[in-house]
Amino acid sequence: MDMDELRAFVAVVETGSMMAAARSLRFARATLRRRIDELEARAGVPLLTRTEQGVTPTPAGALLASKARIILRDVGSLIAELRDVSSDDVTGHLQLVCPIGLPPLVLSMALTAIRLRFPELTANLTFSDDPLSMLDSADVALFYGPNEPTGAWRSVELARARLQLMATADYLAEHGTPTSLEALKDHPLAVWREPGTEETGLPLVDGTHAPMTPFFRTTDSFLLHQIGSQGLCVVLAPYSEALEQLDGLSPKEPVLTQLVGREVVLRLAVPAALSKLPRVRAVFSEVMRAIGQPEFDENGDPQS
Repeated sequence: MDMDELRAFVAVVETGSMMAAARSLRFARATLRRRIDELEARAGVPLLTRTEQGVTPTPAGALLASKARIILRDVGSLIAELRDVSSDDVTGHLQLVCPIGLPPLVLSMALTAIRLRFPELTANLTFSDDPLSMLDSADVALFYGPNEPTGAWRSVELARARLQLMATADYLAEHGTPTSLEALKDHPLAVWREPGTEETGLPLVDGTHAPMTPFFRTTDSFLLHQIGSQGLCVVLAPYSEALEQLDGLSPKEPVLTQLVGREVVLRLAVPAALSKLPRVRAVFSEVMRAIGQPEFDENGDPQS
């Protein structure tokens, strides 16, 4: 397929309008329409549904658009790699995506370290409820999940935490410590939802889930820790003693740990297509060195 045809098609899908897409690409409208028609003829199936309100992709068109974005990104990264691979200078711009709720102090320390280590590097940080949904537009992504992302990605485990119930000592002294799931129903509950999931039950240590009716649910784990530190409720959130101390929040006591909880894994990933770029390789290698993992060699493979 022709790259200009793919680029034109993605623009039409994203804008929902031939005219808007032509304007964004600085094409004549007739030129854009001809490229779309040629692409549909090449595909052999309808890709767009045209209405008075604009255009929408057919199921085949939606599939093509999702794949075309990846193809265009990889072509762009290839061009960037051809320009950068002969240089060892860590320069350029990084697109970072992180889950909502990472502790601000931890992020600021990490970004400061990158700035000090690579002063010629610039970065754009985006927060997302579901970072995995943005992997096709990121250079480096942080996400919660026990497994590596599907597709051409290189990833490494950064940290493990425990998803558990917590409350301040003052709250438990005033309202009592629940000793069973039944007793927990008498307490207001604020809970964390892992980004990219629709988990609605209370996770139990045996791998099952119990019904729950929280008054508040969010993907922002740091906000939950702040709410819990106010001493007004019980919260279900990822817990790490080291991060809790860094955040400087009021300490909280674990609740029902023998019944409720599961492991939460924070991972870092980069596209395999970008792993040879100096800016991506350098940042990933710094992270892997910091956590005691093997770095990548010049071919983008883990060193032994």
